[in-house]
Amino acid sequence: MATDIDAQGKVWHREIDVIIKHLKSEVKKIESKQMVVLNKQQEETNQIMDEIEQTILDLKKALDSNDINFVYAYRSRNNEFREMPPDHSLSLPRFIPENIDTKQLQEQFGSLSMMPDLTYENEFAMKTKVSDDDSIYENDSTVKTTDAENSLLDEPKMIVARNTGRYTRKSRVIHHDVVKRNTEFRNLPPEVNVSLPRFHSQKIDTKKLQEQFGSLSSMSDSMYENESAMGNLVSDVNAEYENEFTINTTGKEASMPKEPKIIVARNAGQGVLNSLVWLNDNEIWTSGQDSTIKLYNLQGELLSSIQTKSGNWPWDIAITRSGDLLYTDPKDRTVNKVRSNQIQVVTRLESWWTPRSICGTHTGDILVLEVSYDEKQTQVVRYTDSSKKQTIRVNRNGKPLYSFGYYNKFICENKNLDICVSDYGAGAIVVVNQTGKLRFIYTGSPGTTEGLFLPSGIATDSQSQILTAESNSQCIHIIDQDGQFLRDIKHNDLHFPRVLCMNNSGNIFVAEWEAQVFDVGVQETETSRRLNLENGANYKLFVTKDSIDLGDFNRQEIKIKWPLKYIRRYGFHTRNLFMLEAGRRCETGEGCFNFFIDRNQKELKMAIDNAAYDQSEGAFSVKFRTLRN
Repeated sequence: MATDIDAQGKVWHREIDVIIKHLKSEVKKIESKQMVVLNKQQEETNQIMDEIEQTILDLKKALDSNDINFVYAYRSRNNEFREMPPDHSLSLPRFIPENIDTKQLQEQFGSLSMMPDLTYENEFAMKTKVSDDDSIYENDSTVKTTDAENSLLDEPKMIVARNTGRYTRKSRVIHHDVVKRNTEFRNLPPEVNVSLPRFHSQKIDTKKLQEQFGSLSSMSDSMYENESAMGNLVSDVNAEYENEFTINTTGKEASMPKEPKIIVARNAGQGVLNSLVWLNDNEIWTSGQDSTIKLYNLQGELLSSIQTKSGNWPWDIAITRSGDLLYTDPKDRTVNKVRSNQIQVVTRLESWWTPRSICGTHTGDILVLEVSYDEKQTQVVRYTDSSKKQTIRVNRNGKPLYSFGYYNKFICENKNLDICVSDYGAGAIVVVNQTGKLRFIYTGSPGTTEGLFLPSGIATDSQSQILTAESNSQCIHIIDQDGQFLRDIKHNDLHFPRVLCMNNSGNIFVAEWEAQVFDVGVQETETSRRLNLENGANYKLFVTKDSIDLGDFNRQEIKIKWPLKYIRRYGFHTRNLFMLEAGRRCETGEGCFNFFIDRNQKELKMAIDNAAYDQSEGAFSVKFRTLRN
C-alpha cells in the first residue's frame, strides 16, 4: 500500500513538472515575439537617424554652396522626422498563483478503501468444564488430561502426581486449586480478524491540476507611445477654440489615456481659470475671472453654477471631506462654504490678512493660505469650524517659510497629512508636517528644469506623490512624499500648465495657459549682434504668463527666454517698432532688443501689460487636459 502511494506521488510530480515547463515555454514565446517587435522598432529608428545625419550633411553642403537652385529646392523634413516610430509598451504577463483546494487535490490523488469493523471470533473459546474431582484421579500414579483439554492445547500437558497411598486434606486443597486454574486458562480472549485497507489511485485531471497551480495573466495588446515617460497617446487632437465650454472627446479618448490629452478647448465664460477641483470622478468645479463658480461634467455640460455672496471673484475653491464647496474671497476677507446652494461665511479674517489658496483636510479641518495686506508676510492657518487652531509662518530659526509678494501660491494636504505649498515667488515646493515643522523644500530637478523652477497648481495622489504644474519647462513635476524627483509629464502639446487637480481614479485635470504669438523681425542692435540674431530675419515672439520668448519662424526651438520679472522696460518706439530692455539677470545679459511688427501691435502691448501686472493672470486662452498618473 505504501508503495502504491509513493508511485502515485511520482506521477503527480511528473505532471506538475510538465505544467511548470509549459508555463515557462509560454513566457519564452512571448519574450521572443516582443523581441521581434523591438528589433524592428530599433531598425526603423536607426534608419531615421541615418536620414537625419544625411540631411544635416546636405544642409552643411548647402551652406558652403553658391548654388541658389539648391537652396530653393530644399524642403524641410523636420515635421517628418518628428514623427518617430511609435514606442511599443510591452509588458510580460504576470503569473497568478491560485489558492490550493486541498480537498479537491486529495480526491484527484486517490483514496483508501473503507476498513471493516473488527470482528471477534469465539470458535476457539474453551467451553468445556473440568469434571468432578474424582474423574481425573485414578488408581494409577498419573493424572491424564481429557480429550477436550488436548483439543485446546498446542502440546499435550500432563499433571503428574505420585500416589502416596493417602488422600490427605492438603492433597484435596492442591487438587481444588489446580482445577480452578485450569478452568481460568481455558477461557482465552477472543481472536480478532484484522484486514488492511487498499489504496485506490485516481486518474489525474490535468486541467483541474493546472487551474490550482496557477496561470499567466492575459497580456494586453502593445500600446503605441510617443512619450515613454507617460504612456499611450490615443490620437492627435486639433482643439478648436469656441465661445463656450466644449469637450472634443471620442469613445476611445474617454478611456482616460496616460498621455496628455486635450479634452476641453476653451472656457470663454470664465476667462482664465484660477482653480479646479473634482466633486467626483465625472464632475468638476471651476472658478475663474468672474463671480461665478461652475460645475461641469466631462461632456462639457453645465450642471450648476453659484454666484459668490459678495459678487467678487473667488481666489480659490476646494471640497471638504463631506463634499461641501469652499471658496475664498480676498476682497471680502472671507472663507465661505456652500451647502445645498446656501452660502455660509466660515470665518472673516482680521483686517491685516486676506485669504488666498484653500484646501480641505482628511480630518475635516480647513487650511487657508493667507497673505498680509502689505503683501510682506505669508502664513498657513488651520481652522476647525470657524476657530483658528494653528498658524504656520516661520521655520525653527524664525525665518519665513514662504515668499512674500503678489505671486500665486497654492496649497494642498498630502495623504500622510503633510501640508504642501507651491510657492511661485520662491520657485519651490515647501512641505511641512502636520505640526508645521519643515520637512523639505523642492526647487526642481536639474535634469528636467531649464532655468527657473516656477510651480503653480499643486495636487497629491493616492500614493502620497506630489504633482505640480510648472510653466517654465511646460510640464507636470511628480515628486515623492520626501521630495525626491520621480518624473515629469511633458508633451509637445502641453503648454504652460497653470492649475491642476486629481480625482480618485488617478485622472489629472489641467488648466493651462496658451501663449499669444506674434510675428516679428529683428532690428540690428549691439545686443542682437552679440547674440547672432540675424538682421531682418523672421522670428516669433511668444508672450506667456511669466516670460517673453523668441523663437524661429516655425518654432522649432526657443532661442531666447526673457523672464518678465527681469525685464526693465518695454514699449513702442514707433508704431511698428517694439523695444524691450533686458536686465542683467536675463540669460542674454542686459541690453536692448528692437523688433519690427506689422500688425497686432495693440494686442502685443496688452498681452505683456496683463502678464506684467500679475504673472498669474493675463490675457491668454486656457486649455484643459486629462492625464493619468
